[in-house]
Amino acid sequence: MSKMINSLKNRHKEHLEEKAKICLLVNGKKECNQNCLICYLGNIGKRDPENAFKTAQNFLRQGYMVSIGGSEPILDTDYLKAYELVEQKYILTNGIALQQRPALYEILLNHGINELQLSMDFDGIKGSVGITSDILEKVIKKAKEYNFWVRIACIISPDNYLQVGRACEKAYNMGADAVYLIREMISAEEVQQRTKRFSQELRQNFFRVVDSTRKIYDKDKLEIRVHGNFGPKEGSAGELLSQTNQYCRAGKKLFIVTPDDKVYPCNYLLQHPIGELIDGKLVISKELCDGNRKACCVDLLNK
Repeated sequence: MSKMINSLKNRHKEHLEEKAKICLLVNGKKECNQNCLICYLGNIGKRDPENAFKTAQNFLRQGYMVSIGGSEPILDTDYLKAYELVEQKYILTNGIALQQRPALYEILLNHGINELQLSMDFDGIKGSVGITSDILEKVIKKAKEYNFWVRIACIISPDNYLQVGRACEKAYNMGADAVYLIREMISAEEVQQRTKRFSQELRQNFFRVVDSTRKIYDKDKLEIRVHGNFGPKEGSAGELLSQTNQYCRAGKKLFIVTPDDKVYPCNYLLQHPIGELIDGKLVISKELCDGNRKACCVDLLNK
């Protein structure tokens, strides 16, 4: 199962994996080639490629699943040695570097990466600094020439969720293989300033919109998946997990390690440290959400 999870095609099965997973972040927002308003990483520092490789190697020896991530690791191809070490088949990127440097496609393939997740600035939610549709389409076309499997990630908010069908149509017409719908995450400070948030009612409406959109496309032509941060859908496997207090893996079977060796429960909770890396081992000092795993812990902590 572990090797399967390091493919985007099988990430939805991650809850079946018995091993705990560590996502090793190698750099933060400061090292990115964009400055998106909704970036959750912040300025978390930078881990050099050699250290990233050795740290990942150490985690593998301890029996963890390991994935590599960051703001835009593709800007330093030396990080790809760590990707190859953990047998990660995918890389998350905004695509700008691929457009500017087409040789990267072959470099990625040479390190065992044949899946891309590209972010689409749907309805300007990134602050209109994301990659343009024209460039995104060119990147996808070039990626398909190299036989990459391509997934488009879209940030969904209470203001744009009714346009999911349009986002999927756009991704399909560009030649993408899949769409990944991720709920916009906001900090505890922002919660107080927002008048419109994803209530339980809005979420279930969102799921209905997704179900209707899925009926339009053959799954083999366009796979449409929803990020777990939306919480469990009624009648889904996620709802069954929630009933047994197993919905959220954050801080229990999922750990994020940043370049400054701090440990967090998930990418969307980088303001909530739960431990640190000491002598190469995770030292956890805090139980997340008092053990409540019936929903996404981001909601529980950002109330």
